[in-house]
Amino acid sequence: MILDDDGFMLIEIDGQSTRVDVFAVNNQLFELAKKFQDKPLVGYHEAILDFMVSLGFPRGSHRLASKFELAITGQVELLKKKANPSPE
Repeated sequence: MILDDDGFMLIEIDGQSTRVDVFAVNNQLFELAKKFQDKPLVGYHEAILDFMVSLGFPRGSHRLASKFELAITGQVELLKKKANPSPE
């Protein structure tokens, strides 16, 4: 059996490229969402930005934090569908 490790994604922000493990990042975002579940969204976006900086990205806007979250969750869903294609 040959397995292709397609769980990484190269993300570029303001000229800074970083390769991330999509599922690990998604898990971190999930934990942040739980932590900020009953708190203002501004705190959640700040936490995402802090996390992004820890990954090596430059600090960005709250809009960027939202786009980052959507890109990661979208990629996870795509990889899950790819791994378990529905019968046609």
